[in-house]
Amino acid sequence: AAADSLTPVMLELGGKDPAIVLEDADLERAAKGIVWGAFLNAGQTCISIERVYVVEEVYDAFLREVLGQVRKLRAGSTPNVEIGPMTTQAQLKWVETQLAEAVEGGAEVVVGGTRTDPASNVLMPTVLTGMDPESGILREETFGPVLPLVRVKDGEEALGRANAVPYGLSASVWTKDKARGIRMAQR
Repeated sequence: AAADSLTPVMLELGGKDPAIVLEDADLERAAKGIVWGAFLNAGQTCISIERVYVVEEVYDAFLREVLGQVRKLRAGSTPNVEIGPMTTQAQLKWVETQLAEAVEGGAEVVVGGTRTDPASNVLMPTVLTGMDPESGILREETFGPVLPLVRVKDGEEALGRANAVPYGLSASVWTKDKARGIRMAQR
């Protein structure tokens, strides 16, 4: 509608942006990039990485790399931290509700999952594993410092799951094979 009248607009769009980690990825580089993409601005960025599909043959090694990166992050309300507060109490409650529902559905909080202080809006950077594929944490925008890691058989399964969610503004494919990565990204 805005285009018809050349009206300038700015849109804040929702996303549930996936990352796919293939068996030949540089796992240290992928972990650093994905952790940065997931936790920048406490995950409150419309193109934040909100779910990661990892090929099973590198899943355990990738999880170790991610945990090593996440455990280095400092969360709080002071200038010397990497993870600051959630923008609103309502948004924090939404993220906590998604986390609780995921855990009730079988997910495991591997690190994080709590506030730095019960009265704060700062949620520790959180990594989840073992989610039900239909879990809201994998299908609805979180917009917070939560990173679900999902084990998949291969790149095709990862791509199918990435595309199963009706929206997403960005995606990334982590591989050393540039041509394969481009082909997957196009799909």
